[in-house]
Amino acid sequence: MRKITLNLLTLFILVGGFFLYSQNALAADNYGLDKTAKEAGIPMKNTDVAVLAGQTIGVVLSFLAVIFLALMIYAGFIWMLARGNESEVTTAKNIIKAAIAGLIIVVASYAIVKFVFTFLLSS
Repeated sequence: MRKITLNLLTLFILVGGFFLYSQNALAADNYGLDKTAKEAGIPMKNTDVAVLAGQTIGVVLSFLAVIFLALMIYAGFIWMLARGNESEVTTAKNIIKAAIAGLIIVVASYAIVKFVFTFLLSS
């Protein structure tokens, strides 16, 4: 079970790192691609630091949603395959409770940060 969890975590980290790197590559000089696009007449949009931070936060929140979904599916499989074993049902319930608590914490922290920054920027 630990091996499967470790493999899934490694996969999520690698895939998440790929998406984060691709977001950062859009904001960088793109190794001369901006100059090439300008010479070719292709319009390029300038990315502000705040926009980049928002995109990064969006990617991280999407990644956390995928982890939440994976935990819920995993707990559901444990529960379905418990075959009346109360300890496995309890384990599945604990995983579901922890996943929901984690999701609530992440969404609440995002809401608090969004509220604080909206309040500070409007002043």
